[in-house]
Amino acid sequence: MANQVHVLANPALPTKTPLGEQEALVGSSATSTAAMILQTIFVLALMIGFIYLLLRFLGKRSTLLFGKSFIRTLGGCSLGPQKTLQVVQVGDSLYIVGVGESVNLIRHINDPEEVQALLASMEAQYEEPAPSIAAVGSWMKQLRKRRKGAIPDDFEAAFQLKIEEAKQRREMMEEELFDDRENGNKK
Repeated sequence: MANQVHVLANPALPTKTPLGEQEALVGSSATSTAAMILQTIFVLALMIGFIYLLLRFLGKRSTLLFGKSFIRTLGGCSLGPQKTLQVVQVGDSLYIVGVGESVNLIRHINDPEEVQALLASMEAQYEEPAPSIAAVGSWMKQLRKRRKGAIPDDFEAAFQLKIEEAKQRREMMEEELFDDRENGNKK
């Protein structure tokens, strides 16, 4: 008995396993990796949704956090590079100003009924639900179809088309501006 050697199994050394058990281990590893990827995507989507809702909530309630300001920017629209149209509320009046190299007053609105109507329409715009992914997808498809038919293939024709569209928009804006001035709507 003194010549017998006892071999103890070392848990750190690899042991032989039947082939079926190895396949089961590989399969469970792939399953757990896929599950972890799905979990990560789900948590990321939840975080993005939470941030989106938080920003919407804070945007509506910014006066609660920062106090009611005497001057508020209600919205704006880009008209070109470094040129925007802004709606600003000062007290009980609204000012529509053009911002570019300089700031120009386009219209001053101090009629309480008109101010309330504009404020209500702006609030309704912010309360509209966000478009769903399906709605955005269908909108993109319609935009692509429209663009394929509207823009010629060669660059020069497309460039001329865009220039004509810009001229027409500018002429419409000038007509509306002059009509407002002639009608006495500028205050």
